[in-house]
Amino acid sequence: MADEIVDTLDRLLRTITKKKAALRLTLQEKTVQDLEKLDLFAPGTNCTSLVSTFTILVTSIKDKYAAFNTTLGKITVAYRDLKAADPDIHKQYKPQIDQLFDDADDLEIESDSLVSKLTAICEVCSSVISMNSKVAKSKELLALECEEKKAIIEFNKKAAHTQQVEADARQREVELKEQESQRAASAPAPSPAANSNPGQLKLFKTELDKFSGNIKEWQSFWDKFEVNIHSNDSVPVITKFTVLKDHLSGEALKLIDNFAITNENYVEAFNMLQARYGNKQVIAQLHYKSIQDLPPATMDPTSLDITHTSLECELRSLERLGEDVNVNNIRMQIFGKFPHEVFEYVRDRADLEKDSILSTVFVRKAITKYIERKRESLHFAAVTPSSSIVSQTSTLVSISISGVPVINLISKTVLKCIKVP
Repeated sequence: MADEIVDTLDRLLRTITKKKAALRLTLQEKTVQDLEKLDLFAPGTNCTSLVSTFTILVTSIKDKYAAFNTTLGKITVAYRDLKAADPDIHKQYKPQIDQLFDDADDLEIESDSLVSKLTAICEVCSSVISMNSKVAKSKELLALECEEKKAIIEFNKKAAHTQQVEADARQREVELKEQESQRAASAPAPSPAANSNPGQLKLFKTELDKFSGNIKEWQSFWDKFEVNIHSNDSVPVITKFTVLKDHLSGEALKLIDNFAITNENYVEAFNMLQARYGNKQVIAQLHYKSIQDLPPATMDPTSLDITHTSLECELRSLERLGEDVNVNNIRMQIFGKFPHEVFEYVRDRADLEKDSILSTVFVRKAITKYIERKRESLHFAAVTPSSSIVSQTSTLVSISISGVPVINLISKTVLKCIKVP
């Protein structure tokens, strides 16, 4: 009986010697003194890597200490059984067993101390990682806020300039009216030639829309009038003036309604209309303001379509006026008109296509692509026998943006915007 116990005890002592050596080797990988010298806030410190390394080390220490302690428990049982079976042999093992328990106490203290220190460092590193993440996000938000403030300052500067231009236009209008008043008394009676060709006037009326005073529609109206009437040498000047008045209404007609129909007054009327409605800077500012006042879209596909189409309408009108829309303040306003999900899609497309600049041209193309995909997914999900029925409050329109065909289900208000050249 005693021999079996001795064999078991010897085997356990050999095993625990190996486990003690493995545990000490692990404890020597990082000492408490080494950890105390560690500066977590020093430049170049990778807290994420430290957390990963130290977490693995803590797990290893705990596992090896648990294995050591389990073997120690078995030795204790065998040592107690040997005392009952053969006290003399038991006494021979006493010095070795006493030293083993002393080593076990030291290993427990070292393990607990190192595990506590490593755990504390991991907690601090996690806090540093969280703080750095918040700082990075704050910097990004601050950068966006700075760009937005710059855009607002730039817009206010243009608005102030626009007010001055409008004031100059009103002053010029007053001067022109005073000149007309001076000529009114001596103006000859209207020539019968003004209405000498009713068929020709009727033709003009069918080709031209009326202009009521919406400054954003002036350029479109005048381009058509100029081609058909103003630059047509076969049309008498008085006839040009008559046709011009026939195609004005509202505020625009009131502006020149008091002019007698004469050759000289046609030039004055034209100059007055140009002074009031033909200033490209004023028109551009109105388009900028329309962009600023455009309500942000929701994730509803119809809302995305309406906002995107309206925005592209304004941007293309600005481009026709010679305005540079590929600037930061426009890019920031575009982002402000769409939900965060659209912004994330644009960022993902930029990463995919390696476009780190996020230019306004790229942003517009990416948003157009996003809305096309939304529309396609909605179309496939909604294909039913009744899917060909279109609501009376909406109109299906086919347009082209940047050479890419786009089919939108949009409101009649947006259709009106699209018709402006």
